[in-house]
Amino acid sequence: MFHSFNNVTDFIFIHSWFVISAVLSVKVYNFNKIVKMATEVEETIKRIQAHKGVMGVVIVNHEGIPIKSSLDNATSVLYAGLIGQLTEKARNVVREMDSTNELTFLRVRSRRHEILIAPDREFILIVIQNTSD
Repeated sequence: MFHSFNNVTDFIFIHSWFVISAVLSVKVYNFNKIVKMATEVEETIKRIQAHKGVMGVVIVNHEGIPIKSSLDNATSVLYAGLIGQLTEKARNVVREMDSTNELTFLRVRSRRHEILIAPDREFILIVIQNTSD
């Protein structure tokens, strides 16, 4: 039933193999989970982008860097920086009004565009759409 090891080296080798196998299994699981999440993000962006009037979608990380965008790089960086600042100010206003509350969505409308902002702990989703459509 039980395998007897000839020496400590055999035991260490077998033990190391089990540890490596377990670590690789977790890494493969995490990789597959990340791939699945990335696919879901892509599908969500495509679904949003398909709506009439949507000009672009930008996802910004907590450092203010656009990590996914349907816009050109310069425009993505511009929106990421400005919307990041606006979102932080709006968060502070909401907290000052009620310290138990938090900003969940922000909508900014001008004559030409409407910007929909969905901030999260680690990301900000920005959707830019035409108001004329």
